[in-house]
Amino acid sequence: MSFQKKVSFEPVTSYLLKNLKPFSTYTFQLAAKSKHGIGAYTNEVSIDTPQTRHHMHQSQFYQHLGVEAETVNASAVRVKWRAPAPERQHGQVRGYQVHYVRMNNGEPQGQPFIKDILIEDSQEVIIGDLKADTALLCIMVPPPNQPTPLLGYRLTFGRIDVLPFTVVEFPTKENSYTAQDIHKGANYVFRLSSRNKMGYGEEAVKELTTPEDAPSGYPENLILEEAFATSLRLAWKSVPLIEQNGEIMKYSVLFKDINSRGNASEVVVPNPGLSVLFEGLSADTVYDVRLCAFTAVGPGPYSPSVQFRTQRLDQVFATNFKVKAAMKNSVLLSWEIRDKNPSQPFTILYGKGESVEVDGKLTQKLITGLEPDTQYSFLLTNRANSAGGLQHRVTVTTAPDILKTKPMVVGKTNADGMVTVQLPTVQTTAKVR
Repeated sequence: MSFQKKVSFEPVTSYLLKNLKPFSTYTFQLAAKSKHGIGAYTNEVSIDTPQTRHHMHQSQFYQHLGVEAETVNASAVRVKWRAPAPERQHGQVRGYQVHYVRMNNGEPQGQPFIKDILIEDSQEVIIGDLKADTALLCIMVPPPNQPTPLLGYRLTFGRIDVLPFTVVEFPTKENSYTAQDIHKGANYVFRLSSRNKMGYGEEAVKELTTPEDAPSGYPENLILEEAFATSLRLAWKSVPLIEQNGEIMKYSVLFKDINSRGNASEVVVPNPGLSVLFEGLSADTVYDVRLCAFTAVGPGPYSPSVQFRTQRLDQVFATNFKVKAAMKNSVLLSWEIRDKNPSQPFTILYGKGESVEVDGKLTQKLITGLEPDTQYSFLLTNRANSAGGLQHRVTVTTAPDILKTKPMVVGKTNADGMVTVQLPTVQTTAKVR
């Protein structure tokens, strides 16, 4: 609703208008008056009166806001309030401030803490990190006027050691967010910034570490890398990240002859080790193997049992299976043979079901047609004992394809027999030696 009011005053160059409403827009026009009447009015001039802050006694303020506090736990309280009545707002409410101070025998101790709640319709807040069994005095006051209205918030968060972070944007009416799937025993960072018409402002950063626990999962993909008559080499992958619940300190590997009634033997492998060599085993014997992971809190569950067989003394056809060289499209494998006159060929399995047969008298093989910068697992066996399982395994990653073109000769050979060669650009972030 608009209204008009006329004011007459003596000829002066300024005039003070009183009793205007705060946070309101007024339009003014001025005209001169003589004995002949009122002259023409000037163009309109509009002025906004500023928003005022609440000025009332603390008890009156509590009464109108209905401030209440309830205990959440030993170190946190929840403070609730009502929005001021419209006639007491003196403009738009853009948020609140909670002032709280520790009390001792009814007297405040030290300077009060201040918590800003820059959400106009927020009516509660949880204050944490408090000292147990301590009284607090909470005072709600509106914050200073913001230069421009808030339009929203952006929250960026995640595990410090896992990228990319999660980014969430939400409007000003929301003042809380629940992060899901948080891992135990992990370091997290939360970065919150507010947005106005000029863009996002400076981020408020909070880092925290969730409590550690024993692993809730077990190491995965337990496999045989090498089998001999008296030893087995096994490898595995660590516990899935979400089930680690902290830093993995070590692994406990239990193994036992399936025909033995005694207790299982244990081998402890410190992290980051992901393989173990069992020695002094019996030939042609099946062993039951399972393992678990430890954090500083304790052990997690053991993996399901997996059985592996050592070779017969007359069955070990090759040893020292290894990678001699790894190129971007090929890998050179080598091994040693015990039988001077082998009668059976070797078979090398790799990739997605690919295989190649090798003469039993050879001790190396070049595998071609591979992809650059790709991990491959190669399994060596021979036809005579293929039923006994895979005999030897090696894993290797092919070289990255960092040179897309060949070197080029620039110019001609000079009188000293020297030539200039232009090398191609190296397309990698890895160190080139």
